[in-house]
Amino acid sequence: MACINRLIPLKGGVASPLLLIICLLSWPVKAIESFQAGTHYRVLVSELQNTPEQAIELEYWFWFGCASCQLFNQNLPRLQAEDTAWQQIPAQLRSSWYFHAKGFYVAQQQPQAEQLLAQLEQTLAADPTSLSDIDSLTAWFVEQGVELNTAEQQLLSPLLNEQLEQQVARQQALEIRGVPTLIIGGQYLIDAGMVSSLEEYLAVAEYLLGLVRQQREEAGFAWPDEELLPAEPVAASTH
Repeated sequence: MACINRLIPLKGGVASPLLLIICLLSWPVKAIESFQAGTHYRVLVSELQNTPEQAIELEYWFWFGCASCQLFNQNLPRLQAEDTAWQQIPAQLRSSWYFHAKGFYVAQQQPQAEQLLAQLEQTLAADPTSLSDIDSLTAWFVEQGVELNTAEQQLLSPLLNEQLEQQVARQQALEIRGVPTLIIGGQYLIDAGMVSSLEEYLAVAEYLLGLVRQQREEAGFAWPDEELLPAEPVAASTH
């Protein structure tokens, strides 16, 4: 706005078209420059992590008992696009979150996964301290209609335990401090402590997605020759 206010009007009170164009082009650049690495986001690696033909990977670290995560979930469509691939990862920043992470993955394995995940989120949003041990978590699944043997077997699965251990190791390596945390293209990390509002969080994420898309465009992509050919041969004209 300050830029527009400084425009020098021509005769008749109309601003110079050239000055107006310069102003409009420079205005968003100044807004973008306000997002600083180390302040609003962290740079994990500087090199492009995804090849141009792959979707941009986004790791969304969350906790169902987190009110900020619930607000973030409602605004996910703003960041979702055809060139993005989302992975939800339950954080384990407290001992009770370990059981909540178990619940998330076991719920995903059930035929009624969508219903169970919604109910799990609702349960933890109402009481974040609940389901904090294996017995209460098992009982919860049984209450939701999962067979007792199935719940016990899947909750105590060595493969699931190994997966959770690997995620803790990655969580520590990334120095994840809170939720929601978003990792974009394996290159940039944003967490709630780096921004002052949900709107700023989303704006930083959009900015970083733009950076990754720009890098991918600059990297180029050579389409396979067969994809450049017509789907069917074109018959020669007899006329």
